[in-house]
Amino acid sequence: MKKVREIPSFVYDPSCVLYVPLWKRDGSTFISDDGYGHLCTVTGATWGLQGRIHTDDNDTIIIPDADSLDMTTNLSVLLWLKPTATGGTIFIAKRSDTSYSWEMGGDGSGNLLVRINSNTNVATQGTYSANVFTFFGGTYDSAAGQITAYINNSSSQAAYSTAITVNTVNISLGARFYYPGAEAYTNGTYGELIIFNRTLPPTEMERVRQETKWRYA
Repeated sequence: MKKVREIPSFVYDPSCVLYVPLWKRDGSTFISDDGYGHLCTVTGATWGLQGRIHTDDNDTIIIPDADSLDMTTNLSVLLWLKPTATGGTIFIAKRSDTSYSWEMGGDGSGNLLVRINSNTNVATQGTYSANVFTFFGGTYDSAAGQITAYINNSSSQAAYSTAITVNTVNISLGARFYYPGAEAYTNGTYGELIIFNRTLPPTEMERVRQETKWRYA
């Protein structure tokens, strides 16, 4: 029987600034598995063998703002998620009603949206399905002037007009939590969240997907 590594190789990459294997962590608070030890605070979401299960429009996981999470030139956000529905909801955001850094979620047609700094700076990749574990990703490259949206091993790029700016908003997993009245909660099972402070090329995005997909097959 093949032995599965519980510590994936990308954790040792200095550019990995956040790694949260939600299938591994129970309790209302826990520390991320990267080299920074971010405190994660859970509201509502229950633990399961494949991750944290969000079933209510108040279920969130909050990762506090930190210098290591304030990227302005390069960013990669990777997430395993089994959403209970497709639609206009937010999976993860670093955004409030007054300050916009980035967010990732779905539109009303089952497509993935990756947005930075404004609703018009957006890359779209489609489509994904409800009740199926999917590898979602978004990258940002200021030198190339591009945002890229990933669903599994497919991607699409878009140019943007305004770069990411630093804000002090916490990262909210499961909704746009700090935008009252526009939270757009996404219910489902959240498996793993990974953030890098560089732009991963497609080959590395696929390597991370292959290394982590064993739990969600």
